[in-house]
Amino acid sequence: LSTFYIEVLNGASAEALTLKHLLVVVPGTAPRQDFTGLPVDAAVVMDPFGSQRFTEFLHRESKPVVAIGHHLQEPTLFDATVDSDFDAVIATCMGHLSDRGYRRPALMLGPSEASYRHDLVAAYKAWCASHRQRPIIADMDGTAYVAATQATIDLLGPRRKTRPDAIIAVSGETGLGALQAARDLGVDVPGQLGVLTLTSTAATLAAQLASPSLT
Repeated sequence: LSTFYIEVLNGASAEALTLKHLLVVVPGTAPRQDFTGLPVDAAVVMDPFGSQRFTEFLHRESKPVVAIGHHLQEPTLFDATVDSDFDAVIATCMGHLSDRGYRRPALMLGPSEASYRHDLVAAYKAWCASHRQRPIIADMDGTAYVAATQATIDLLGPRRKTRPDAIIAVSGETGLGALQAARDLGVDVPGQLGVLTLTSTAATLAAQLASPSLT
């Protein structure tokens, strides 16, 4: 679980206690009978995608619902949306890498129906277009460490015409997988390859103390 979700839950819990409210955590895929009896008067939905039975139920009951990350297909289900500025995120990442001499950063991410994936890819492609740079996007077969390791091996393999000199990893596990692949291939980090991750987990926080470290 990324620190982003943990921080949102901690913040919501703290605010609920201050207001003397009860915070209930409900999985978005829960069957309807699991939440219809709950005395819920509002909701915050994180990274909504696909079928939103809980959200649809609250919408019909005229209960306010706020989304963290927009729903690509049904944005009108939500009364308000809080989202990240992915254009700024990508610009910061690319600027950080450029300042360190990297010129061909790849974006590596796993499959997801959540809006953040769509928005990150769009922001990355837009940045590349404005800087006349060819985008390199690595789609992983999964989101785990092993999938990231294999995706990085494919990116840096001898059959690839255009190899990246840096990788922007969406998750901490992805970044750790990229580091492992670089070690397996004998690629020097950060001399031949830079690795940057967008989110932190306990594992990646520990990896910042290792050599080479994650940015």
